[in-house]
Amino acid sequence: MERHVTLFIASLCAAPLFFFVAGWPYLSDNRGNSDQTIANGYMGLLLGTAAAIVGFFVVGFLTNLLIGKGYLRTIQIADLIMVIGWGIVWFIYSDTQPWELHYADQNAILDIEIRASKDLLNGNPIDKVAGIRFAESGLTYYQPERIRQEGEFTILPWFTYLHRVKGWNVLVDLPQQASFFQMDLPKRPPQSTEWSNWIAPIPQPDYTTPAGLSIRYRFRLVPYGQDP
Repeated sequence: MERHVTLFIASLCAAPLFFFVAGWPYLSDNRGNSDQTIANGYMGLLLGTAAAIVGFFVVGFLTNLLIGKGYLRTIQIADLIMVIGWGIVWFIYSDTQPWELHYADQNAILDIEIRASKDLLNGNPIDKVAGIRFAESGLTYYQPERIRQEGEFTILPWFTYLHRVKGWNVLVDLPQQASFFQMDLPKRPPQSTEWSNWIAPIPQPDYTTPAGLSIRYRFRLVPYGQDP
């Protein structure tokens, strides 16, 4: 039994390596048009799966030979190292993926307000020249009926439904420029939050930090069926 378990673990850990070696050149090729990219994806999956199956049995065969020659403990140590290695790879991979936001009988909503000084708008209505880009957002809504003035600033409300989030950063677009903002929210907010203070854009390559531009935000949980 010990021999078979050791053999199976070795084969199972090695199979993904064969998959990536055979399939990655196609899976990572996004240079073509959409049809070509889809074709490359299918080819990568096909070759990778075939290589993984072949690799599983080849490694199993070779492992069985080595176990027969007295290398059982050595292979078990190698199995342990591979299991730990794949665990680390999975942890790193999962940490970079968008995370799901599921709340019982409630919708997750992100509210953002853009505050821009009049000189940034050049006399244009704010809802015609300002925009928000938030990755992984669901349905998004600007609220031009709630535009308001506060001194020299014009404020545009916006909200989006959240289902999965990769990070709490947002881009605000103005004519010929975009600005980067970082929101201070936990990975999965456990409850609704109050409005934040007004925050300024953060310096980033290729993005601007104009004076007179800021945002504030809040996270809300709204019962299903209730207007946000």
